[in-house]
Amino acid sequence: MHTPAVSVIVPVYNGAGTIEKCISSLLASTGVTLQIIIADDGSTDKTGEICRRLASSHPQITYLPLSHKGVSAARNAALAAASCEYTGFCDSDDYVEPDMFASMSDAMVSGDSIVSVCGFYRDHAESSEKFCHKDSTRVSFRDFRKNLLTDESTEGFLFNKLFRTDLLRGHFFDESLSYCEDLAFIFGLEAPEGAAVSYCPRPLYHYVQQPDSLTGSRSFFKNGVFRYAPAFAILRKAADTPALKKAVDRKYYSVLRYSLIVELRAGKADNTENPANSDEIGLIRQEMRRNFIPFTLSSASFRKWLSYLKTAFAPVSALVRSFNAGSGR
Repeated sequence: MHTPAVSVIVPVYNGAGTIEKCISSLLASTGVTLQIIIADDGSTDKTGEICRRLASSHPQITYLPLSHKGVSAARNAALAAASCEYTGFCDSDDYVEPDMFASMSDAMVSGDSIVSVCGFYRDHAESSEKFCHKDSTRVSFRDFRKNLLTDESTEGFLFNKLFRTDLLRGHFFDESLSYCEDLAFIFGLEAPEGAAVSYCPRPLYHYVQQPDSLTGSRSFFKNGVFRYAPAFAILRKAADTPALKKAVDRKYYSVLRYSLIVELRAGKADNTENPANSDEIGLIRQEMRRNFIPFTLSSASFRKWLSYLKTAFAPVSALVRSFNAGSGR
């Protein structure tokens, strides 16, 4: 019986507190042969020491100590070392279920697919949300590209997807991108005519939410440019149908809206009039007005259309009142 072989790419930067749990979960995988490639993006903590110890004890681990150039450069270096039939990805602060890669490779074989997608858990400190398709299904690659933008159980993540390695040959992460580089990478894949994607209807990956993920501690702008904008410019260029272009624009607007909520929450948590926070809110709203999509009532509910309109054009004070009312405070 054929045992699937999977290269799993794990980029890490200063992940000493989480990398061992991540790698241990991969080593516990069943039903597959794994090549685990740890791409260390120039860590300055004890990550390197931990990874060298793990690699010395487990021959299936390849450790790549790299200079600090960002996660895209780390993934590109690991892709060059991937030698198995399938390639998957895992973030260094997350972990997987033991049968994740076996289930995903089975879905690819049974569906004659080039990519498979599994469900995932979004793990918070005291709770967990589950995202997955209800049934096994097979979709065209074109529909999969749209799902990356519109379906919360697909999303533009790498971690819940398994790829045929030959699909990735000659395709690289854009090292100039610092946000949404994973979505841009997947969206830009060139699939053969008639290629399909299979869905595995089980949550098999644990996406661990860090406590500071909604604090707004990092600016959403660099040199006056919204950090997600370069990736979405690439997506718009790659979208080859009007429907797909519209999906890209709507996703971008949703990212802007989410970023605004992050900033409002950060200001509410600080309970201060932070000038930098106010400037950030103003810049996000300015970008929203530049990119406002005039949804028609036939493509969105009236409530959603009104919500988007209000978010783009309402005064910040009205947005704060709306957020406070929604949070019950």
